[in-house]
Amino acid sequence: MTAPGHSERAVTDPVGLIVDLIGAVEHALEPDRIRAVVISVAGGRSKSRRLAAHLAEHPSVLTDGRSPAPRAVGDLLIALREAGAQTVSPPCCAECGRQLRTLQRRGQDWYCWNRGLLPEPCTSCGNTRRVASRDRAGRPRCGKCRTPMDATRSR
Repeated sequence: MTAPGHSERAVTDPVGLIVDLIGAVEHALEPDRIRAVVISVAGGRSKSRRLAAHLAEHPSVLTDGRSPAPRAVGDLLIALREAGAQTVSPPCCAECGRQLRTLQRRGQDWYCWNRGLLPEPCTSCGNTRRVASRDRAGRPRCGKCRTPMDATRSR
């Protein structure tokens, strides 16, 4: 799973491991600044361990910004760029490669705003359009169709 020597550290010192992995590629930020960013993004013990394990397994995400990756990785990349990182890549769209400032996900992949909203057949009218909303069961609705809940409220 994780790189040799990192599996135990991802559990015992996840923040330290993340800081070391980032520090190995990013020289524009001081370790204390990297640590502050990591702590602000990594959250609790479980989230920081998952983040450390993923970065130990896939350290290239720090320089190429490619998914699939957990949302926490994308949030970390964005926070590092906002803190002044030069070598760390922002997250990139899985389809077109465009660098992202905010995340929109479908599964484990990151997409730019117009690629993340792919057309799907509307459950109500059957037309294939961009998804405007989803009903309680998660089925797509286009912008021209109201959900059954909205239709009952207008009566």
